[in-house]
Amino acid sequence: MFYVYEHIRNDTNAIFYVGKGKANRAYTTKNRNKHWHNVVNKAQGFTVRFVVKDVDEELAYLAEEERIDQLKILGIKLANINAGGAGVGSGDKHPMWGKPHPQRGSKRPYGKYKRGADNPRYGKPSPMRGIPKPKGKDSPLYGRPRPEGGGKPSQAVIATDKDGNKFTFASLTEAGKAVNSDRHSIKKWCEMNKFYKGFNWEFSK
Repeated sequence: MFYVYEHIRNDTNAIFYVGKGKANRAYTTKNRNKHWHNVVNKAQGFTVRFVVKDVDEELAYLAEEERIDQLKILGIKLANINAGGAGVGSGDKHPMWGKPHPQRGSKRPYGKYKRGADNPRYGKPSPMRGIPKPKGKDSPLYGRPRPEGGGKPSQAVIATDKDGNKFTFASLTEAGKAVNSDRHSIKKWCEMNKFYKGFNWEFSK
């Protein structure tokens, strides 16, 4: 049977690694990447916390992927090289090293973001079900101030027509709606200070 574990820094109690394994894998320092060792050396050690125990390998992979995804959404930087679900080595240590991909030439039956009945996980319980989310001092965000406004402030935009008339928009989205375009195109032309949709675009200073 397998388990999913987290490594926690001894100096800040922050999670910095999520892994899947069995036996004593959670406690060993062997076969860890360089970034993992740098964090452990700086933190003067680590503590192990188990996310889920006594599950089969497939479920452990799923729980590992989902936990890594949860922490990344929270903005927590991990020492993991990949997004989980692998754990089979890299380079010439990988069992498929030098071999053609077994699905070469065949189409995948579903996309990564399929929803509803088309999703292979449809109707199946989440591997994280029953696992409580860390709260209080156990939360990796404990003690961190909440950012004001919920994120980056909107960037004001100035559009100048051929006659020199200037129009100011509070955000890229607002400017895009005004000229029936999208915020990404407006941003590109502001960065290049180019003429587009009858206006010369620039960010407000």
